[in-house]
Amino acid sequence: MPAITDDVALRVDAEVLALKSRMPTTGTAVELYYSRPGITYEQLGRLMRIGGGRARREVRELVLVGEHWLDARLEHVETHKQK
Repeated sequence: MPAITDDVALRVDAEVLALKSRMPTTGTAVELYYSRPGITYEQLGRLMRIGGGRARREVRELVLVGEHWLDARLEHVETHKQK
């Protein structure tokens, strides 16, 4: 995994907090998924108390939506920074 600067890490942290504020369940899913290396979607679903036969799929979708949201926000910051 490539190293990132402290500034980038702080920016990612701020964006994850913004995500959690805007979409709490999605933000929590992303935070837990990336803060617990090796966790599966099934385990994350149990941890978040998302049950039923679709738990794995629902958690996967939450993480993907969160990743895309964060990517867009970070890309937006970089694009505006270069201008």
